[in-house]
Amino acid sequence: MPALGYIIVLILVFGLTLAVSFVIAAVLSFGAIPLIYAVRHVPKEKRRIGCLWRGVLTLVIGTALTVALMAFYIRADISFSKEAEHDYWGNAGEFDSYRMPLEYPYELTMVDVRDYASIGVWSYASNAPSLKQEIHGIRRYSKQGHILVGETDDDRFGGATNKSWFWFDCASGNATVFTNRNEFAVAVGVFGFTNEPALLTVEQNWDAFWANESNWKDKKIPGQSAATVTPK
Repeated sequence: MPALGYIIVLILVFGLTLAVSFVIAAVLSFGAIPLIYAVRHVPKEKRRIGCLWRGVLTLVIGTALTVALMAFYIRADISFSKEAEHDYWGNAGEFDSYRMPLEYPYELTMVDVRDYASIGVWSYASNAPSLKQEIHGIRRYSKQGHILVGETDDDRFGGATNKSWFWFDCASGNATVFTNRNEFAVAVGVFGFTNEPALLTVEQNWDAFWANESNWKDKKIPGQSAATVTPK
């Protein structure tokens, strides 16, 4: 989950927890205590916990409940996040980073934005191979079978930049980068791209991938049982 989204969720959870905690505390202080006095027939002059002390008790109980419930929520969220990190297919990233699986063990990774990506190797892959060609600054791409073809630039903010083109084989990790667009168009023809490939932006590919649950839900990687984790 992006950092801003996570902060908003945390604020909402805190507000809800605070409200629930103090409602429970008020019920206990202003409801349960008088009820106990009434059931036990304690005379008013002998009742030691008056309205002022009940207010203090409400504050103490409400604060304690809020702290306890928030600690439980944060611990559960951290546990869920760690579980999600180990899900190659279902993990879409967290805080200010994004990821999208390609084919095990390769992935697209992004930081801050979803329109400027790099190809990397999933950090939890066993016996992970090294990339034979580093490819960064991906703006647009298309995937056909095992082959990813696309366009890169060297300015993440979209200014006047030096563009290059590439193909990447998700089955072997082999890749080639071109500085000439015509050479790129000819080279990818051997992979079945008869014309110059129609490329979609990284964000368009991202949205399409996660919108189709069959791309990631209940899928498994070699040697691992299927797991379902909703993308965060």
